[in-house]
Amino acid sequence: MSKLKPPFIFIIVFIVAVLAFDRPIITFVCLKKGLGLKTEEERIKQSLKMYNACFQDFYASGGLHTKLDEFPAVKPIKHELFRDIGFLTDNQRVMVYDSADQKVLKLTLIAPGKAEIEAFEEWNYLYQKLTDRKPFTKVRGFGQGFTYKVQQVKGRWLVVEWEPFDAKEPVSQNEFYF
Repeated sequence: MSKLKPPFIFIIVFIVAVLAFDRPIITFVCLKKGLGLKTEEERIKQSLKMYNACFQDFYASGGLHTKLDEFPAVKPIKHELFRDIGFLTDNQRVMVYDSADQKVLKLTLIAPGKAEIEAFEEWNYLYQKLTDRKPFTKVRGFGQGFTYKVQQVKGRWLVVEWEPFDAKEPVSQNEFYF
């Protein structure tokens, strides 16, 4: 039996250590190779849909915390959102948002447990009086590109940062306008 050379032993120990202790890197490499990629991309997209659903619910409810645990965002994002809702409440206003459409333009895994999403979103909104919920503006709408940075925390994809960017509305076949 021949003796194993020290570099070979080091490589084996390194591979075993990576397999045992650094699962995010293994998962990331597998995803980059396409193994389970579609499933993980769908999980990220569903998380972004939940983010927007909770976002519009928080605004429409005037800041009720009923979906706070479901809201896939880190604490600084949550604090920023409720600070803005608090400003509206202090001024006797409620903003009602409605997510009309969201199209993911690009989804990129950038590191283990981290991804970036570029999306084009269409939103409608109006302001209501806090006391009687009567509208005091017309319904308005806008289309905007957003870049979301998401990170996996305890198995969930959470929004850690977002910012608008200039994006043209993607052209869709069979789109219905009314």
